[in-house]
Amino acid sequence: MKAVKDHVEHLSEDSQNYLKSLIAYYKLDAFKKLSKSLVASLNLLLIGGIGLLLFLFISIGLSFLIGESLGKVAYGFLIMGGFYVILFFLSLAFAKPFIERKVLTFLSQVINDSEAKAEDLTSNE
Repeated sequence: MKAVKDHVEHLSEDSQNYLKSLIAYYKLDAFKKLSKSLVASLNLLLIGGIGLLLFLFISIGLSFLIGESLGKVAYGFLIMGGFYVILFFLSLAFAKPFIERKVLTFLSQVINDSEAKAEDLTSNE
């Protein structure tokens, strides 16, 4: 009877240790996913900012070029502004599915990568 009681006590300790390990694993996994998302966001912000500046200077240059060829610089800026208005409405109409697909693909890669590693860890035990 004492052996059964010892086994039950060890079972309780083992299950508590298992739960503590499981909680620590999920905290670490959440930290990893958060850091990956943060790095991707900062990368996007940095590349997007540089790209935006490049885009801005090219647009201003094209506006001056078009304006000088038409005789008034203001016409160049109006033409470029009209082009960007058209581009804006086209992106509103057609870009949403493309952006959703890219974001979902990225997030599913992050989640599936960590799930595959978790399965590898549990299959090795």
